[in-house]
Amino acid sequence: MTSCKCVLSFVATGFLLGISSCWGQTIGFDVPGLAEGREVSDMEFQALHPSEKLVNFSVELAADFGFDASDDVAAILLKLHTTQPDVTIVDFCPRNVVDSEIAGVIAVEKTDESNSALGIQANTGAGLPWQAATNASIGGKNGQTVRFEKKPERQLQVSSGLADRGTGLFIKLYRTSQQPLEGTHPIRLTLRMPSQWRTGFLRMECEAVLRKDSLFDETSFRSTGKRSFLIPVFIEGDETARVQARAIRDAEGSLLAATTASIKRAKPNNFLAEVTRWTQLDQTPRVSPEWLERVTNSVSAKPAGQDAKLPREISIALNAYSRQKQTFLGLGQNRPAESVVMQSQQWSSKRSK
Repeated sequence: MTSCKCVLSFVATGFLLGISSCWGQTIGFDVPGLAEGREVSDMEFQALHPSEKLVNFSVELAADFGFDASDDVAAILLKLHTTQPDVTIVDFCPRNVVDSEIAGVIAVEKTDESNSALGIQANTGAGLPWQAATNASIGGKNGQTVRFEKKPERQLQVSSGLADRGTGLFIKLYRTSQQPLEGTHPIRLTLRMPSQWRTGFLRMECEAVLRKDSLFDETSFRSTGKRSFLIPVFIEGDETARVQARAIRDAEGSLLAATTASIKRAKPNNFLAEVTRWTQLDQTPRVSPEWLERVTNSVSAKPAGQDAKLPREISIALNAYSRQKQTFLGLGQNRPAESVVMQSQQWSSKRSK
């Protein structure tokens, strides 16, 4: 009896682990480190709105699901926001898209037939040497054929629309036989902004929706692989803004590298290190991936002094990243880049004292 219980427990454990491992696919998203826009204001718009302009931006989302998840991803959810209340979205692409596996219309033919019959039979002479029988029947057949064309059923591939009073945009991409979700998805925006606008940020959030069919004919959905990105944007031809946007990208890469190295070093590699960590005997400063995502998706340049007990290499990288953001935002406020850098250096020296 004991052995039977052990076998049942092992089988049940393996079954549960098999279900939970189905959700363990690798989902990856990425976007460009910067985006430049082209002004598209025509004469009519300028005459009606002399203090504003229209600018087109294009951002590409790259989705990588791995070999074990490409068939399980049912949809991709995107949310995009401007980070300035006076910058709104007036046009976008893609919009709602529906399509079908069948090209053209479907020819349908329906035939309706009806049959009618009437029969009479009479027999005489029962029990007599002679017999006589009389039969009579009346039958008819009516048929009608109708031919018409029918549009095929269409599937929703893309749904999109504005959000947050025009400062946000949602896009949902659905997997169909005609649209794979893995690969590159271009997104185009037309932003309405003040005529003096120079620099800013776009915030993009994306996640994948997995679909699983269980043994009991039940379908379950789960969101996974959620990522957030902060994209510096500027007007095409502004070389100062381009250089500063690249500096933000490089500083962010240095912060990511320093944080990743710190997380790996802080990970316990044996039982004694794990016990030391949980008993709080190890006072080594630590950071988490959640902290890193919060910092890299914040528009405000957060100084390292507000995060207590940061490792030294991360504090240095965070200060550099914050200064680059300040300089970039300073360009958008029509301030000379040199004065912003000087102010950032003075602020950093005061914090270090």
